[in-house]
Order: sequence, then structure tokens, then C-alpha cells
Amino acid sequence: MDHTQVYRQILLAGFALSLVACGGGSNDSSNGQANGSTSKSNTISSLTASIASASIASESSAVSTASSQSSLDSTSMSSLTSSVIQSSKSASSSKSASSSKSASSSKSASSSNSSQAPTATRVYQGCYSDSGDRALPFPINTSRNTIDACLSEVQAWGLPYAGLQNGGQCWGGRELRYDKLPDASCTMACGDQPNDVCGGPFINSIYSTGAVLQPLPSAQPPETSVTCDLGTIPIGVWQNVTPAEFQVRANMETTFATVGAHRPGVLYGASSNNTSGGNGDGSYTASGLYRSLDCGGSWQAANTPSGVNFNATRTGMMWAFLHGNHSNVQYAVIGYGSGDLMRSTDGGANWISLFPADSPVREIFAPSAPLFTQGIGLDPADDKHLLVTFHSNCYSPSNANTHNCLAETEDGGQTWRTFYAPQPETGWVEAASIVVIDRTSWIFLGKGAYYTDDSGATWQQIAAGDFYNTYSGAGYVTNDMVIISGDGLMRISRATANARLGAPGTWSVIANAPNANAITSDGVNLYASSGSDSGGQPFRFAPLSDLTNWQTMSSPTVGRGANSLSYDAQNNMLYASTSVMAPGGIMPGGVWRIRLK
Repeated sequence: MDHTQVYRQILLAGFALSLVACGGGSNDSSNGQANGSTSKSNTISSLTASIASASIASESSAVSTASSQSSLDSTSMSSLTSSVIQSSKSASSSKSASSSKSASSSKSASSSNSSQAPTATRVYQGCYSDSGDRALPFPINTSRNTIDACLSEVQAWGLPYAGLQNGGQCWGGRELRYDKLPDASCTMACGDQPNDVCGGPFINSIYSTGAVLQPLPSAQPPETSVTCDLGTIPIGVWQNVTPAEFQVRANMETTFATVGAHRPGVLYGASSNNTSGGNGDGSYTASGLYRSLDCGGSWQAANTPSGVNFNATRTGMMWAFLHGNHSNVQYAVIGYGSGDLMRSTDGGANWISLFPADSPVREIFAPSAPLFTQGIGLDPADDKHLLVTFHSNCYSPSNANTHNCLAETEDGGQTWRTFYAPQPETGWVEAASIVVIDRTSWIFLGKGAYYTDDSGATWQQIAAGDFYNTYSGAGYVTNDMVIISGDGLMRISRATANARLGAPGTWSVIANAPNANAITSDGVNLYASSGSDSGGQPFRFAPLSDLTNWQTMSSPTVGRGANSLSYDAQNNMLYASTSVMAPGGIMPGGVWRIRLK
């Protein structure tokens, strides 16, 4: 990757501001019903050919580039500084033009009396292309669809660039991205000021705002010690250990609370109200990634505004998260925001995009329905072998943007292979997930359950029904069993002398099992929960030796069941992240733990 591309990774470092508007994710829509269960080969040469995406700079390289300031000129230095942006605003003409206000107080003043907010000087940068991965990623609410209104609001947020598109949509950002177009490409009149031009569909008219970049403290370093005071944690008692940041709004839901096999004892979680009503004014609240080094006793932000790609992790909601089983790598999906898949190798402090703007994978998605990553599945034996499902349809002129695609990487996201999911003509499937058994054997869970043992070249159906699972690694896999759920039933596969693990003919329904979208095990019992369970006692378990013997785990009243379950083998701790409950009064989702022994 050349220096310009490395700079781009660094420049995506975000800032500590609360957004006022949603990050513009796709809306869920119903898809066509499956048109039969006959298995068939879905591989398309243009999609199954390995796609070599642009070389991705490593996290360590990106960070070291940011710190090697002496080799950069002063202009690059200013751009590369990981920072929060604060604008200098005059409260009135009698006050000094150099008086500085914080972004939050400036925003408050601007919102309360926008007519008195100073108008930013128009410094036109040009007409620029855009895509679903927004060049200026922050949507800004304005009182009028005019250039001056947009510049004033974006300046108040401390963002150096303001963009107007589609007749007045206002966007803000920290850098210029994508291609500069001829000025004639920006053609749409501003809605409330028709003599001015406000971009076009996915085209920005961009102006500078004059915001000043201020340095921030460095990102929190990776975890160095884990201390759980087990003497203070009772055995067999569910406890609410939700961080306050996950409940700043009553309708927040915790999307995951998970530990990794490679780093037991380190608990990660995130929360958002993006899909549960937002803040009621078109905006939403997202916590970003948090971490606990003491089994949930206390929490700290894992990534801070000086971290690489901080802003990208705060758009929408971080709704899927997986730890490596053999290394420090972590993968996260940003739903209803950038739609991106991201990777960290330093405890979540810094992140890189695995589907950057120039990734060939993005090219199979239409501009009107851009790439939107959904579920992730990780090979139990290889942290660099990853499969993903998508929340939008893949596109080519021959399939009219109605097909469902999957993607696979074997090198941690540097290169990708895309190919059709089973029954691809039905389009993308809500909550579709992938269970990875080994290098070539996987199970797709969506509109039916399908098995492949040839890396997706052919698929065989193993169950009908609509499967709805956690996005963070569905199913439970060991060397001698695979357990899947999500369609109201639970099924188990055991290899036979004539069939591989997971293949048709090896499956049986587990009698008496509960409906569940999240399952895990401590090696003795299987634990299960459903995010749709609003009965107040949503956690179940059964011995692996007798999976028909299910019991309810006693707990305080929990609004709804789990989005995820995760077991910490070092401390014998089971964690659950729970959804928000609205009926009869909202009960926020949260993080729950129970010490099993």
C-alpha cells in the first residue's frame, strides 16, 4: 500500500462527539420465499474466482506511520494527528474570534438558537463522488436545505469538511475521500436555496469549514492483567454487571458480551439503540466497544478517539464480534452504520477496514444497496479463516441485484473470495449466519439449513424453516458434535462411519429443547437462550450427556433473552448480553454473569 492509502487508514481516526443522526444503514425488507429445497451448485465463475483486494496495511504499520511524525511535512502532520475536533466560534461580534468552545457546547448553542450561529465562510473544495461507505460519514441535521445552514452546523460539530448532496442532505467529515469530479457533475439545486447547487445522488458539493484539529491522549493500550475477585462472586447466582454507558437510554440493547478462548477473563461488550427506536429525534446512541478486566466488575472504553478508525466503530451499532481462538485478533461488524467488517490485533484500540472503499468485494453490491455485512463465522482451527453473510443483495447485470452472496478469506481479510449462498435467488436473509466446522465444511443458516463439504461449490439441505441466530458465530462445534438452533428446534450432528460431521443423515432433533438463537457450553452442560423470550427467566441448560433434560436457570427478572452467550473457562463464568424489552414499560438490555462453579 502506498503512503496515501496508509494515510487514509490513519485519517479515519474518529472523535469523541455524540452524533445527532443515524449512520444511514439499509432498512430491512422482506425477501422472496425459498422456491424449493433441491440442492444445486451455485458457484459462478465471476464470483468464485479469488478476489485479491487492495493490500491492507497492518495495524502496527498504520499506528507506526501515525507516530513517525518526523518523516512527514507539517501539512501531513496536521492531517495525521489522531484528534478530537473542536471549533472556534464567536458567540457575538463583540467577542474575540479566538474564543474556543467545545464541540458539545457549541452544538448546544447552535441547536438552541440557530439564527444566531455564525455562518462559516464558503471555501468550495469541489464536486466529489460518494458511495454507501460515506466519504463524509456523519449525517448532520439542519433547519434548512441550504449551503450556509449545512456549513454552520458542520462547523459547530468541529468537522473540517461539509458536503451537500441530493438537493440538501448535509454530511460532515474529517477528510476528502473518493474521486473529484467535474463541477458539472453536481447538478441538483438546493431545496431551500435553488440558486445554489447541492450535489446530486451519491455526489457531494464539498466545502471547508475552517475547523481546527486538537490533539487527544493516546488510545487505551491492550489489556495487560486480568483480575477477577472470585471470592466476592457467589456461585450459581445471575448478576447484572451492565456498565452505565450501556444504559444511558432506556431502549439500549447489548449486542454482545463475550470472552475469547485465547484471552480468557477479558470481557468485551457493546450497546446501541439504533434498531430499538433510537433517541426519538432521528438520532441514536451507540456505546462503542467496552472492556472489562475483572469479570464485569468494572468497565473501560476499549477504543478511544485517538485510535485508528475510532469514528467507524461508533456508527450504527457494533452487532457482531468474535475473538480469535489462537491469537489476539478480533473481528467486528458495524451494522446500520458503515456496514463494514473490521479487524483489531491490539485489544480493540485500533481497527482497520477489511472492506475498504477500494475493495473489489464492494463492487458486487449496487450503489443503491451497498455492502452491508451481517454475520461472521470463524474457523475453530484458523483465526485467519473467516466467512461472512451479508445484509444486502449482491449485484451483477445478469442477476438484477436480487441474489444472496457469501464471502471467504483465508488470510485475515487481505484477499476475499465471493460466491453464492444456497438458494441465492431468494435474496439476502435476515439474521443469516455461518457455522464453520473445518476448512471446507460449513453450515449456512437462513431460509433453511444447508451443508457444504466443498467450500460452497455445492450445498445440501439438512433442515427447512427460517433460522434466526446470533451474528457472532452461530452454533456449537466440537471435534465430535455440531449443534444448531434458531428455527424453534435444536438439532445435533455426530459423524458416522459413512458421513462427515454435519452432513445430511447425521442429524437428529433434540427433544424438549427450547427455542434458542444463542448457545454455548462449559464442556459439561449446554446453555441456551432466545432474544425473543420475554418471560423473565430466559436462560436454560441441559447436561451434554442428556440433552433432553432441560431446566430453567433461576435469575432476577430479565426483560428479554440473550443476543449472545459466552463462557469464560478460566473463571468458570457464563456471560449473556440481553435485548431491550418494551411491553409494560421499557427494561434496558444489559450484561449478565453467573459463576458456574
